[in-house]
Amino acid sequence: MRHQLRQKLGRDEHSTVAIADSSSGEDNRKKRVVYGFDGGKKVKGRKRHIVVDSQGLLIRVLVTEANASERLGAVVVLHEAAKELSRLEVVWVDSGYSGENFAQAVKQVCGEQVRVEVIERTSKTFERLPKRWIVERFRGRQ
Repeated sequence: MRHQLRQKLGRDEHSTVAIADSSSGEDNRKKRVVYGFDGGKKVKGRKRHIVVDSQGLLIRVLVTEANASERLGAVVVLHEAAKELSRLEVVWVDSGYSGENFAQAVKQVCGEQVRVEVIERTSKTFERLPKRWIVERFRGRQ
């Protein structure tokens, strides 16, 4: 369905851009197998690792314990979506994914041609970051 939507929008069915993000969600229901504590956000529950394309269309999602690593989750999701990301050139992420080890892991999973671009905030207050807003917009639809 994502390929059809992209074609209707006049886009190639395979995106050259991916945007990775994660969010922890509090879960007050009975504890299940996938459950943990995110110390950074002080939340018990689960963490969703998502990858969307340049149009904000979901490519893949992975649900883990809230204490799972953002970077590892993103690498797993990218690995699982490797076939759909065969033409990938760039992955946009926030500063939580910065670092050479993450960039190298992405290259191993997606190919040497892929580069990781960290989109950083310039102020402490809310600001809409054009490239990052695409994934934030997806999260708002959940």
